[in-house]
Amino acid sequence: MRRGIWPEFDPGPVKKPELVDFALQPVMEALDSVERDGELPADVLADLGSGGRFGPIHRGVRRWAVHATRNYLAAYPPGGTDSDGISWAPVIPGWMYRRRFIPPDRRGIGNYRIRVWGRCYRSLDGRVHEIRVPTYSSAGRERTKAEEAVAAFIVASAGADVETVRVREFYCLEGKAGHLLYEGSPAEVVDFHREVGAPALASVVNSTEYRPGDPCVKCRYRVGCRGLPAAPGLLGIEDRRRPRRTWSVSNGRYYRACPAKDHLRRSRLPTAWKLERSAAAERGRSIHDHLHVRHRHWPGVPCAPDEEPMWTSEPDGAELDAALLMLRQHAEVCPLRGLPTGAEIRYEPSLAFDDTNADVVVKVEPDLLYTDRGSWVWREVKTTRAASSRGFDSLESLPQIALAVLVLGRQLLGGDRRQSRVELEVLRPNGVDLRQFDPFSRELQQEARDVIRRLVTDWHRDEEFAPRPGPECARCEVRRWCPDALPEESA
Repeated sequence: MRRGIWPEFDPGPVKKPELVDFALQPVMEALDSVERDGELPADVLADLGSGGRFGPIHRGVRRWAVHATRNYLAAYPPGGTDSDGISWAPVIPGWMYRRRFIPPDRRGIGNYRIRVWGRCYRSLDGRVHEIRVPTYSSAGRERTKAEEAVAAFIVASAGADVETVRVREFYCLEGKAGHLLYEGSPAEVVDFHREVGAPALASVVNSTEYRPGDPCVKCRYRVGCRGLPAAPGLLGIEDRRRPRRTWSVSNGRYYRACPAKDHLRRSRLPTAWKLERSAAAERGRSIHDHLHVRHRHWPGVPCAPDEEPMWTSEPDGAELDAALLMLRQHAEVCPLRGLPTGAEIRYEPSLAFDDTNADVVVKVEPDLLYTDRGSWVWREVKTTRAASSRGFDSLESLPQIALAVLVLGRQLLGGDRRQSRVELEVLRPNGVDLRQFDPFSRELQQEARDVIRRLVTDWHRDEEFAPRPGPECARCEVRRWCPDALPEESA
């Protein structure tokens, strides 16, 4: 899309405002009310918890937002000093770096603006600038050096009297400041940015890569985008009155268990680690991660039974023995075995399709896509300790296979249809099954449509995502934030 063009298209019927989908947004707004507007923390927390303001927010997200806001204000009381004895003045809105080129640069751009997201502060004497980046918990991903460099550069550019620049995180769940990500003088910041930050920014601006996903929901350039193929009717729903959202098979599973669970997981709220990371779940993740790394590392060499595992995280205890046996079984049906020369391989690609009939962006990540004589083959891998794979007999228990059948059956990936197929690899300690599904079978397509429609219909019409208390509460990894969750002993 050419720069400077702002596309216009019919947005369709007026829709009810969607529930806030970024759980740190109400936290930031509540902190603004205290630090900028001088409101009493107790009043702000009461409004945040009761739903009096801060937008349409799910009750579970409100519970989280109160927890996070209270923790931040306890760690950094308004008007107080930090552990170094520094008194701070908030900077709201935060800092922005601007640069103009006259004439425009080689990209044809004459104006750049980069905003830093977080809580921004300057010491009362103006000598120290600090940004605190709220994160959900200490279990989040590590910041890259490029992120640190760009943030520090923007903070350093915000005043002539700055002597020290700081970048740190704040862990909302635990209520404590993370370690200092960066501290340095403006001169040191400039060198750090020139070495690390500027090349990363240039790669972003120069990139022409398509990365479909959540941003496709609000993107004004989505019509005709090669990264977001139009797929009207993919979900089998004719209704554009609901807020535009994303949907994946995982969302469908979560919603079927409990509507609130799906919304709270979409909101990326901290989860109960023991439930999220059970031994069996970790074994499955470890095997998937190994296959992903191994296939990318040696794409022309099939897996062998006696290979050393390339773990990113090694399974624990008895699950390790089971995982090693499963990897030996995989070698028999490794998709790299017999792969034609010149075949295209895509490892866990992030795909998205725009179902314009339902106004939903459908997201899916196949375990592996590869071509067989110009036809796309979709491989999914499942693991089980069961003696047989009878638990994977129907599409009802395999909704990701059902979605794969619909995608390939409509040739949304292109390619020759003659060898196109969906493959299911079921790994067990005592064997392996490789099943194939014909995406052009009318009977199979109808079954797949029915499975996906049942999984998505109630979700699509839901705008509240109310909890459904019951036995699932005991296994729910986000129950801490649910106001209606059953007590553990009752669940």
